[in-house]
Amino acid sequence: MNTLLRIAACSVAGLLAACGGRKTGEEAGAAVTSSPPSGRSVSVYNWPDYIAPGLIQQFEAETGIKVNYDAFDSNSMLETKMLTGNSAYDVVVPTGPFLQRQVEAGVYQPLDRSRLPNYSNLDPQMMGMLAQNDPGNVHAVGYMWGTTGIGYDARKVFAAMPDAPVDSWRLVFDPTVASRLAGCGIAFVDAPNEILAIVLMSLGKDPDSSDPADLAAAEALSAAHLAEAIAYRCLDREPALRPKAVDGWPAGS
Repeated sequence: MNTLLRIAACSVAGLLAACGGRKTGEEAGAAVTSSPPSGRSVSVYNWPDYIAPGLIQQFEAETGIKVNYDAFDSNSMLETKMLTGNSAYDVVVPTGPFLQRQVEAGVYQPLDRSRLPNYSNLDPQMMGMLAQNDPGNVHAVGYMWGTTGIGYDARKVFAAMPDAPVDSWRLVFDPTVASRLAGCGIAFVDAPNEILAIVLMSLGKDPDSSDPADLAAAEALSAAHLAEAIAYRCLDREPALRPKAVDGWPAGS
């Protein structure tokens, strides 16, 4: 998953109206005890686990800038907020395809690179990939990238199926395999764009395919094998990965 950090030119302006309640500094991983005296603030909308504990407090102490921090658990939630307009956020963190749609909708201001002294340190190869979603890298810089894969409890999976194909998507999409692991439990991250790509790959198709026949095959496989699986949101990811929760899941990282 190519994850982008969107930085607006007016990076210290505005207050935000939280969707479902603003996260406190402690909830965002930083025990902020008082507002910085400068009167400046930056409003951030991010995934729930993308900021290290204590980092917000450290940033506020070093800069005097107050951080208003909210978390979202899906790109759809972020996109709804952004496309509604007047979100009051200065920094948001969409993934690549969603960024592209939002750029095309005119949501973002161009970056002022003269105010980003470390821009020259960004990885050229990564920025080249991001340019597929933001031509010319006008509106965004790379913050994080990763993959979506399978996590499993090896003891329980191999106890149920000694020859389990743990290096293949057959582990969750082959009915003869999945049925033997039904007692373990199978969960999928609630991210349709990621799951669609995975299903296409499991069928030997291009994960970016828009061919109606490929999509129909992916729909049929999804209907057959995902209906009874557990779905969990990004905010629920850590509980879902804990022991005794479920023993096999495609997990985003």
